[in-house]
Amino acid sequence: MNQLQKLGEAEKWLSEAKSLDDFKQIHDIAKAAEAYAQAHKLGLEAENHAREIKFVAGLRMAELKPGESAEERGRKGGKKAGVSRPKKATTDKKQPIISPKKMAEFRKLDKAMNENELREKCHHIGEQGEKITYNRLLRGDWYHK
Repeated sequence: MNQLQKLGEAEKWLSEAKSLDDFKQIHDIAKAAEAYAQAHKLGLEAENHAREIKFVAGLRMAELKPGESAEERGRKGGKKAGVSRPKKATTDKKQPIISPKKMAEFRKLDKAMNENELREKCHHIGEQGEKITYNRLLRGDWYHK
């Protein structure tokens, strides 16, 4: 099964996914399908379809893992009453499911729009013959029309 076939299945998987791992896997499949479409010159429509799925999966990840409040970030700092505790030495350095930078981008998208709005914007951008990008979704000419 090539990446574009997997992308067709990803739409179905989006409706069934429930965990961060599920959405991360769909995100990665969409990212690979985007690269496949670019490498094989399948056209902007195929690339944008992959990007749309990638952004929807990201939006869902942001819904499942909202940002921490300032209070929660302070608690993780290890300081209490002005005394710092030494950090525990660990050999198990678990990597985050998705990078903090990407998660921050997905949270911004989540704050700006819901899934239906995201899909509508993706279709609008695609109809204009333009590439769907994070910046285009958030700062494009969509609101000026």
